[in-house]
Amino acid sequence: MTRCSVIMVTYNSQRTIEPAIDALRRAHDEGIARAIFVDNDSSDATPDILRRHEDWATIIHAGANLGFGRGCNLGAARAYTPYLLFLNPDARMESADIAGLCDFMDEHPDAGIAGPAIIEEDGSLQHAGGLPTPGTILRQALGRPTHHRPIVPGDAPFETDWICGAALMIRRDLFEELGGFDPRFFLYFEETDLCLRTRRRGAEIWAVGTAVARHAAGASSQDESDRHYAGCLAEHYFQSRYYYLRKHHGLLAAAATEVLEMGILAARSLLGHGARTLLSRRLRGPVLSMPRRITP
Repeated sequence: MTRCSVIMVTYNSQRTIEPAIDALRRAHDEGIARAIFVDNDSSDATPDILRRHEDWATIIHAGANLGFGRGCNLGAARAYTPYLLFLNPDARMESADIAGLCDFMDEHPDAGIAGPAIIEEDGSLQHAGGLPTPGTILRQALGRPTHHRPIVPGDAPFETDWICGAALMIRRDLFEELGGFDPRFFLYFEETDLCLRTRRRGAEIWAVGTAVARHAAGASSQDESDRHYAGCLAEHYFQSRYYYLRKHHGLLAAAATEVLEMGILAARSLLGHGARTLLSRRLRGPVLSMPRRITP
């Protein structure tokens, strides 16, 4: 029996999606995974590329840009396998790695979420680690290190509080119990919220270095154009972060974190402590702003 449904949400993904599709076709042919593609109303050639694979994959045309989490929820509603693997369209996993994650979940019944080692295009490794809090965000503003650990290919699995959403496996029954991704997150922090709710539910989260994904977005993480912050679209990143803080730490803590962060960066910049670039990047994004609600 096929144990895994791979859910991939696309949006103007023509540049990166074909290697991901090729890998998923191999996994399908080997009986390792089903593939479910949800296209968020792409305006490039992505819909045409997906139509060429309707004979073996489930293709859903959302009709609008629903955002990442809502798109994933739409795809998950068509899944019936024990495990769901949410995979970015610029990431690929081979059959053996998908099967390895499924094996790990089979052997660890307390694991609710597992993620592979992720090798970025520039050769760097994705990290796993703690969940963001007002304290950790202010520590970063002060230039203090955060507690994250790289997931090294081949290393033994380790338990953690958060893994990257570019390649994330979760038990389908747990995903349904949690109500899926919170649809208020349009982009970013949706997997952070899911990991926190998973931990509060009492399920474990594991980084599994014996499985590997390759992520083509590594080079783009260096993009620091006016619309970006650390490789993320600044508008969505800071709106999602503020919503996450309000949801899990309350309005007062969320607002205080935003204001104090700006104050710390401004003070460090004035004192010549090397924070001028950080302040400039932070100013690219909104402050005290929530993601807009999308009508179903």
